[in-house]
Amino acid sequence: MVLFVAKDISEVTHAEWKQWKFLNSSQNCYRSPLLEPEFAKLIASNNDHVRVIFGQVGEKIVSVFCGSGRVAGMVRPLGAPFDDYSGPLIAEGYQISMNDMLRAGGWHSYRGEGCATPEGVLMDAKFESRGYSFVAQIEDGSAAEYLAERWKDNPKRMKNFRRLSRKLDKDFDTVELRYGVNNPSDIQQLFNWKSNQFSKSGLVDVIEAEKSSTVLQAVSSVKYNEENNFGGYLIELRVNGALVAGHFGLRSGENFHPWISAYDPDHSELGPGIILLYRAIEAMDEMGLKSYDLSGGHDHYKKYFAKPSREVGKLVYFRPTILGTIQGVGFKSWNLFGTKNENSIASRMRRRFDHLAICETRLMPRLKGFFEAFLKRHNTQNS
Repeated sequence: MVLFVAKDISEVTHAEWKQWKFLNSSQNCYRSPLLEPEFAKLIASNNDHVRVIFGQVGEKIVSVFCGSGRVAGMVRPLGAPFDDYSGPLIAEGYQISMNDMLRAGGWHSYRGEGCATPEGVLMDAKFESRGYSFVAQIEDGSAAEYLAERWKDNPKRMKNFRRLSRKLDKDFDTVELRYGVNNPSDIQQLFNWKSNQFSKSGLVDVIEAEKSSTVLQAVSSVKYNEENNFGGYLIELRVNGALVAGHFGLRSGENFHPWISAYDPDHSELGPGIILLYRAIEAMDEMGLKSYDLSGGHDHYKKYFAKPSREVGKLVYFRPTILGTIQGVGFKSWNLFGTKNENSIASRMRRRFDHLAICETRLMPRLKGFFEAFLKRHNTQNS
């Protein structure tokens, strides 16, 4: 029988930390910096609501779930909205109960989009949907051999990407791929470009929103280097010394998970984003990387550089408690307005409200963000 124990991150013992790390590396679906105890510790340093739930059989830890509790016992994945992967992590050969796990944390409901848990190991919960994330993963061989495989699958596209890259070398005196420097002003420049992009497109600005910006700042404050094997990592494309594109995110050892991908709009005609990604994957050996995680989503370019190699699921669970039932009824009531259709207006509204609730704690910025986004999206579609 699996017994669940809830703890603050500061209470995790060395032995528990070690077993957590083992679970993190035991299956490919869990090998992400976002599921490591170091990430939980980093987020907990700026969030008093983070708790970890260990599922134990005797002294052995067979499951780990770390989340951030919300009002009325609602819990979200750690680091949301930058939660491309979430738990629970479950050891092979075991099954757990979501109800028992959430009860140990004092939570009544859970909602997450990127659950990395395989199907069939949650006894009392089912995924609403399943999808894949795109990971450039070098199992054996070199980065050059990996790119050669991508060439075989997408010869026309890869030839075009190489042409853009060579044209950049021809048109400018110096073209440099820089990595690991983490200059704060360069990181801020990426954030500014991305924030402007969000504003123009009508999407929620995760750079400026209160909760999401706290996550970004926490990761920015811890630099990955030889002494610190976990932290923020920046890869830059520079032309004649000027920053034109970059990827910023979390790196742990050989694994890099960029969150913010942005480029200088004044140089968009150069294709800087594509060139950056092409050259970054080309330089994975040089950077000591085996995994370059592009996560999920509908960005068309991802399929040319990475295979849909990691399965994730949308998990929504409401405990059979008074609060859990009320929250479940409220969530499912959206179905009356047509949210079963992912492309319906009601479905898009629910996702927008949900995203704002994750990113922003204050009511007025939430309402302002919703109506501004609605108007901009409406104007964009009618222009």
